[in-house]
Amino acid sequence: MNYLGIDFGLRNFGFSIASTPLAEPLGEKKYKQLNEILEFTTTLINEKQIKAIVIGLPEGKLAENTKKFGEKIIQYEYSKNKK
Repeated sequence: MNYLGIDFGLRNFGFSIASTPLAEPLGEKKYKQLNEILEFTTTLINEKQIKAIVIGLPEGKLAENTKKFGEKIIQYEYSKNKK
């Protein structure tokens, strides 16, 4: 099973992939609008045959934004697969 790791940031996202306990970095992605990251993440999910996503949850105010992103990626992926 392939896992996609995501580190949420206000301007950058970090991505990694793992099929074993050790993750391999995929790099960072800068963005200006959330749809850019949603599209990029969906592409990774499909290309790398991702079965589960692990999102790093920070503390403080950024935690709420991270949770909202997690909800949005689920909705975005679901709506893309419905078409």
